[in-house]
Amino acid sequence: RAGGGMGSIVQARNRETGQPASIKILHASYARHEEFVGRFIQEARAAGRLSHPNIIKVYNVGKTSNGRYYFTMELVKGSTLTQRIAGMPPEEAARMFLEIADALDYALKRGITHRAIKPDNILICADREPTLTDLGIAVLDPQDFAQSGPRVLGTTHYISPEQSPGQLLTA
Repeated sequence: RAGGGMGSIVQARNRETGQPASIKILHASYARHEEFVGRFIQEARAAGRLSHPNIIKVYNVGKTSNGRYYFTMELVKGSTLTQRIAGMPPEEAARMFLEIADALDYALKRGITHRAIKPDNILICADREPTLTDLGIAVLDPQDFAQSGPRVLGTTHYISPEQSPGQLLTA
């Protein structure tokens, strides 16, 4: 079991295919708040619209009969970049940086801005490939920048320079 601020992640297996998967489950305390439910569903939709080797794949999103929101995604076994960065050879770090930059460019060209890029949201698989995760505060549409207003979302040490003083985001 793992997870972030909004939910927990458990390993599972697809009943139909037998394929391993992960299920992200929204914390019950957030399920009563429309904003958190919206952000959770937005994360699933944002990732679900993307097909890139360095972006986690989301399969479906739903709500259980007892009111728990969830989405299923590929199972990525590995550790976070935070856990692996110390002692990483510069060449490997540069390669990973370029792969994540390519993934972000791919997403941006499809109208999705991640807004939470940090080492904890990059998983390093056993094959040493980086996978971008956690699109919980992604913006799906450029119009959302204006609608979201000057609210600051994200981890303080990793937010963009324009967010720090509360300015509107730009792509």
